Amino acid sequence: MFRALCVALVCSIVIPSVALADYTLRVEVEGPGSVIKNPGDTFVIDFFVISTDANDLTNDTTSVIFDVGFTQDDLLYEGYEWKSPYDTEGAYDWSQPSSNDENWASGTPIPAWTPSTTQDPAIPSVHFENFLDSGYFTEGALLSLTVTIPPDATWNSVQIFPLTDTFMGDAGEVATRNGNPAIVYLPEPASMSLLAIGGLAMLRRRRR
Repeated sequence: MFRALCVALVCSIVIPSVALADYTLRVEVEGPGSVIKNPGDTFVIDFFVISTDANDLTNDTTSVIFDVGFTQDDLLYEGYEWKSPYDTEGAYDWSQPSSNDENWASGTPIPAWTPSTTQDPAIPSVHFENFLDSGYFTEGALLSLTVTIPPDATWNSVQIFPLTDTFMGDAGEVATRNGNPAIVYLPEPASMSLLAIGGLAMLRRRRR
């Protein structure tokens, strides 16, 4: 019941997408779907660009701009790595975070995504931006982001979702939609499990 409630809350979040897209920006933590991690664990978040038509790879990309949203605000930033042909912290890597930025040293808490309002635009958790001065990116692994769960984390789950901005190629913008979010759960506290077991035992006694 507790886990079902978390899933219901996650599904209620509306994630922007682009209609009639050629590409999908997908996020995974050790594969698609959800995983269970413990407080203090470090894990890698992988981002992939997948073509919606395996036979149509004509939309070669030269520039990539996207954001990442987290539904919790205490995951700790450890670092990121662009995949080839993009360079990490090269001349055209304008991402925030960056290890060259004192505000994004290893262990810096990543802010939670703030949705847009009628007065203010949405504020992403992390921003990634990179350009190629030669060559192209077609599809596949795009970037990896490494984070750590604080040892004292008490939340139940965190949703990690991509927020595409602009993917450009020589022929213009490449339409790209957001894939499904990745979900990381923390194990239910032992005290809650014992409470649930105790409640079930009491209910059985009453029925007798």
